[in-house]
Formats: sequence, structure tokens, C-alpha cells
Amino acid sequence: MTDGEKIQLAGKTYLLVSREIPQNQLKYYVDNPRVYSSFDRSGEDPSQHDIEMALIKREKVKELKSAIEAVGTLVSPLFVRDGDFTVLEGNQRLAAYRMLVKKDPQKWNHVPCRVLPGDISENAIFALLGQFHLHGQQNWEPFELAGYLYRRMTSSGADPKAVAKELGVQSNLVKKYYEVYEFMINNDDLEPQHWSHYFEYLKSRKISKIRKECASFDNIVVQGIKGGTINDARKDIRETLSNVSDLPKAHRDEIIEGLVKREISVEQCKEIIGGKEKDILPALIKFKLLISDPKSERALINLAGNDQRQCMFELRMIKSKVERIINKMEDDNSQNEDEAT
Repeated sequence: MTDGEKIQLAGKTYLLVSREIPQNQLKYYVDNPRVYSSFDRSGEDPSQHDIEMALIKREKVKELKSAIEAVGTLVSPLFVRDGDFTVLEGNQRLAAYRMLVKKDPQKWNHVPCRVLPGDISENAIFALLGQFHLHGQQNWEPFELAGYLYRRMTSSGADPKAVAKELGVQSNLVKKYYEVYEFMINNDDLEPQHWSHYFEYLKSRKISKIRKECASFDNIVVQGIKGGTINDARKDIRETLSNVSDLPKAHRDEIIEGLVKREISVEQCKEIIGGKEKDILPALIKFKLLISDPKSERALINLAGNDQRQCMFELRMIKSKVERIINKMEDDNSQNEDEAT
């Protein structure tokens, strides 16, 4: 043991002591965001073995193993809580170290650590991890950070402004991350890869207008994300769903109704909005929306002279062609039914 140094965390000074601790005495921190996000936490906490098995599958841990082996030791010691020897910071490094232990138990038996007092507060732990993963070089993924913020605020009742101050970030970011993570919990979807979808969905002011008007819209979008029909956060949500609100009200309402009733897919919605007639169905839907718009009807009726006569001619031609196509489609359907029987 060496003389310690002082560290300021959450308004309190703590003493850090450097020690080498046998690796088999160290424990993974079950509330570490990278650990937490790897498991379904609706039941019991994962075991130490389960945590290790999940961590060693990560490419980052395999890279750390190679780097530690090349150097011959940990360049950045683990941060450990005294007493129970829980690794507050450095869980991936511990997993990498234990992979080396299996190769050479004697060489890798002891791990360089920086030990914090056993009575360190949760606030101080929160601040410590924030320093490493928000302002350091080992940034958390947004989903990991959101989960940690959510647990921090729900367990302690901490105010978003206070949490933001502890971490040195904007309170609006804390609020939004909390909102998105809570939405994912409420909709039973804590898949990390879906984070960006829900984040884009909830941050869009345009989509918020649709959500207010249509109570079932959330459910449709959630089912689309879960089922994979909404699989691109930028194209499907930011560039498609959010732009529905820019359409004339009649068009917008009909598209939303079509989405809710599952008569229109997000892909078809994308083509309608973007004007990409790649297949006939989106083109027909787009025409139907145009012709059923009261504004379009008034504009046609109010035409005069040659313009009115020309439009009447075009509409009669459309009507004639539509009736002919419908008759052919009905004949084909009848023939197919007869062949099937």
C-alpha cells in the first residue's frame, strides 16, 4: 500500500489508495451501465459469472486483453470500493484481466487498483463515473448513459438540474435521456440498438403534434420498431414520420389513419411523401389523397371556361380507365378463384 491522494467527488473529499488486489477478490459492479445494459433487469440481478460471460464476449474486452498483455500490466488501474472490493470503474478491464489469468494465473493474479473508502456515497460514485465516461476517453453509449441517469433519478429522487450539474452537462439532455429511457421501459423494449429510434421519435417536435392528435400512434411506432419494419432511425423516423406533419391536414390525417390501420407501411409512406413512385400502390395512395382533399375539390369546382372543360375531360378519362381496370381485376380474381376450386 502506498500513501494516498485526495479526490473531490460530489462536494466531498475522498482518499485514494493504490494497492494490488488478488483478482479473485474483486467483484463486478452490477449497476455499472455497461453491465446493466447487457441484461434483462426485470428480475434478479445477474450473478458475477453471468456478468463475466457477457463482458468477455465484447470486442472491446478482447481488444483490452491484447493491449494489457502487450504492455504487461494495467496502464489505468481499476477504481475499487474498499470492503467488498466492488470495481466501480474498470469492469471491462477486469474481464480482460481474468481472460489473461486463465493463460497464466501466477503472472496475472494481482490487479493494480485505486481503492476508495467503503462508505463512499452513491452520489460520489455517480460523479466518479461521470468524470470517466462523459468527459474522459471511455465514453458510454447513449443508451448506457440514459439507463444510468434514469436509475440515478428514480432511486434518489434527484432533480435533473442537480444531476446535470454533477455531471457537467445540460439539464435538457438529462431530461430527454430520462424521457426516452422511461418510454422504452413503459413499452417493454430495452434493446440497446433501438435507442436511436426512440430518441429520434421523441425529440421530434413535428411528431409530438401527431402523437397529441392520435393516441394510438405510439403503439404503431413501437410495434414497427420491435418488428423491424421501422429499422432506420434517420430515414424512417426523422425523414419520414416527422415530415407527415408538413402535409395538408387532409393528407396527413389519411396517412396517419392508414398507418394506424396498417393499410400503409412506413416504406409506402416514405415514397408518398418523397414523391418516389417506385411502385403503383404508393402512387395510387398519393392520388387518392390529392383527389379527396376538400381543397382540391373546391379548386376543381371553381374552375371556369377551358380549364374547367379540360379538367372534366381528364376526370372522365380517369373514371373510364379506372372502371376498365377494376373490371379486368375482378375478372382475373374470378378466374383465379375458379381455377383454385
